[in-house]
Amino acid sequence: MAQTEFDLGGLLDSLQGKDLSQLLETASALFGQAQDDAPKQEPPPADALPDPALLMKLTRLFALLNHAEADPRADLLRALRPLVSEQRRERIDLAARMLQLTHILPQLRELDL
Repeated sequence: MAQTEFDLGGLLDSLQGKDLSQLLETASALFGQAQDDAPKQEPPPADALPDPALLMKLTRLFALLNHAEADPRADLLRALRPLVSEQRRERIDLAARMLQLTHILPQLRELDL
C-alpha cells in the first residue's frame, strides 16, 4: 500500500545547509518579511505587569457597571431625553450615570479600591 500521508518533519530533516537556507528565503519572501527584519519582542519587566488581585477587582467593577439594576428615575430621564434640547440631553445622560453610580457605590466600598 502506498504511503499517502505527507511527512513534513521528515522532509525538513532531509534538507541540508543550502536547501534549508533557500527554503527560509522563499518563505520570508512569501510572507513579506525577511527573517532579519522580524521585530523582536521582549517580555515586559515583571514590575510592569498589573496586579492580578487588582485585575479581578476591576473585572467585578465593570461587571457591576454593565449590569446595574434598573432605576425608575434613570428610566424616566432617558424617556424624556428625546423631548429636550441637546444641552439638556447631555445633562440627562450625566444624571443617569450618576444614578447608576449611586447603586454601585456600596459594592465599590466592598471591593476596597
